[in-house]
Amino acid sequence: MLLFTDKPEILVSIQNAPSNSVAEGKDTTLSCNIRSNSQISKVDWTFENHKVSNSSHVRIKDNFLIIRDIKKKDAGNYSCEARNSEGSSSAMIQLDVEYAPVCQSIEISAKHSDEHNKDSANVTCNLSANPRNVTFYWMTRNSSSNHTWSTDRDSYTLVKLNESVVELFCWGRNEVGLQNSACSWTYEGQMNSYDGIDVIFIVSFVAILCFVLFLISCRKIYQRKQKDTVVESKEVIGLKDGGCSQMLNNCVKSTNTLPESECLTSLLPSEHSKEAIKTRYVSTNPKEMKFEMREANVETRLLLQREKNDMPRRIRSSQF
Repeated sequence: MLLFTDKPEILVSIQNAPSNSVAEGKDTTLSCNIRSNSQISKVDWTFENHKVSNSSHVRIKDNFLIIRDIKKKDAGNYSCEARNSEGSSSAMIQLDVEYAPVCQSIEISAKHSDEHNKDSANVTCNLSANPRNVTFYWMTRNSSSNHTWSTDRDSYTLVKLNESVVELFCWGRNEVGLQNSACSWTYEGQMNSYDGIDVIFIVSFVAILCFVLFLISCRKIYQRKQKDTVVESKEVIGLKDGGCSQMLNNCVKSTNTLPESECLTSLLPSEHSKEAIKTRYVSTNPKEMKFEMREANVETRLLLQREKNDMPRRIRSSQF
């Protein structure tokens, strides 16, 4: 019952919805019933404290708010405010939108049973629905068969025996209707983590073993090449199997002129040649010349020994 005062008296109602609940998808009209002793100058509608304006979804006509094809997002608090010459008043109503179940998510709690060598998963079907009184439908599908059943429970324990792939579906129904799109989940053997760990371990071990064998092979090849290089360098400068002394003996036997000092100098580089040695020993005294040539012979031997030691290093460095 409305009492007349100077300010407007307001009562908000929802047409054809005595419980203030409307099914999703229907057109809904909210009425702002106003009684006032003076003329009403302005009427405004608000939704969740936000002013409502005309749009393709909502239209304001006189004291009515019309919502087309109402959605669950339209549920909430609506207010009507009326103003006259004495002031303004407002009233509020809560609109409830009922809708069929909608898939939110599927929660999986996987576990492995070593005792029976079976994989199992506790599957929870999370649905959004208004009203919440929902009947759940479940279906499992594999390569050999399909199985469907209904229950009031939102969870199910799936036990995998021998199938490599199992598909699971769930959906619901309430007073508004049946869920349009089912929630789905596919099992492809990922619950058994032990098998995955074994495979990773084996692959890693084989990869490391191959890498170690590769390094050993490379090292053996490198050592073989180094050994061949040293042998070749010794053969080049005549150091293998006493080659230096043999070359010297052959040189002395093949010439009847100067003794082995001249043959030694012939084995040396140009800076240690016979002419270079002669220019350094210019004495004309036979005794002094004999002494100096003896010293030259010793120096030549030392130079030859130095050349013998340096030649392998020069050959190796030139190969890199």
